[in-house]
Amino acid sequence: MPRIGRLSGTKDFRFSGIAAADGREVAEFAVTCAVSFDASAEASGVRLRGILTTRESSGTARVDAASGRLVSLESKATLSGTVSVELGGQMYAVPTQQT
Repeated sequence: MPRIGRLSGTKDFRFSGIAAADGREVAEFAVTCAVSFDASAEASGVRLRGILTTRESSGTARVDAASGRLVSLESKATLSGTVSVELGGQMYAVPTQQT
């Protein structure tokens, strides 16, 4: 598969407290992310350019308090932006949103 862009970002974990999950004590963390996807591709006379960035994100990480092992990680993010598509000498701006 050809390269279609570059993804970069960070995740932030903030301690929320201690809870019980599946009969064990877990440390819970709120998770957010900041992501940027710089799309750039060209194939068969079609050029694609654009930048998608995080519009919103949320999640929860749970770590077993006794062993220090990750029990679960759930996260969701929505990326949005405008992608420009050039085809046959015409430029089309396509608003895009991906969850």
